[in-house]
Amino acid sequence: DATVLTGNLPAISGASLTGITTGKVLQVVSVAIESGTTYVNTLDNSDVLQTLSITPSSASSKVLVLCSLSMEKSGSGYATFALFRGATRRNNFGNTFGYALDNNVRQTMSVTFLDSPGVDTSVTYNIMPNGVTSGGSTTFYQHASTLTLIEVGA
Repeated sequence: DATVLTGNLPAISGASLTGITTGKVLQVVSVAIESGTTYVNTLDNSDVLQTLSITPSSASSKVLVLCSLSMEKSGSGYATFALFRGATRRNNFGNTFGYALDNNVRQTMSVTFLDSPGVDTSVTYNIMPNGVTSGGSTTFYQHASTLTLIEVGA
């Protein structure tokens, strides 16, 4: 019972834990932008909105990808976005940005994905459009966005 504890308690450290071989966070890399690029009738599937690399310490490691993407548009077009490892699509964001939205409304989309790259060399993750319909003249604005990669021991 914690009510009988008195005095100073020692600091607790996980440094001496043994026998844990999986699930450890091995490294974290992150990038954040306050505002990004304005795409005036030019947003297409080759544009990289965010990119970040990580070098797993083992080919058996997993990479937990966390991304938040904030976009705004004016015009009648819409776009979908996806997470790519290099040029390979890994996961779609769960919604279509700009479809049936009023102009100049900021929308934040997010994706969480656990990846198994299977290598111990540098791996690059990209946030890119996965489909764009410009609908005439449409301007897309990228706002504050984050991309975080967490290597987890497997």
